[in-house]
Amino acid sequence: MPDLSSDMHQRVLRALDDALQDVESVAKASKAATGHVNFQQQVEDRLKACRRAVEMSKDRSATVKRLETLHQGLRLLNNGPVAPAVARTRAVLVQLLKELEQAK
Repeated sequence: MPDLSSDMHQRVLRALDDALQDVESVAKASKAATGHVNFQQQVEDRLKACRRAVEMSKDRSATVKRLETLHQGLRLLNNGPVAPAVARTRAVLVQLLKELEQAK
């Protein structure tokens, strides 16, 4: 697959940044019960890892795979106080994947 356009690459990075900020805001606004902090940390770690990988490459195929992997991984972490942010993030990922598919 061809590389992502600069605009689309920046859009993906911004979406990941916004998702991370959303998770952090939700977690800060609610005191996580013991055990749920781990969900928050795992979500943040996955978002940061995906962002770093996407930032390093504009390869469309690799970006799609990374976003799909993130989407599936977050499904398992949709729990605790950060669940609403995870649900929003997953919805954004679905939209980004549709846009990437259409922009082929």
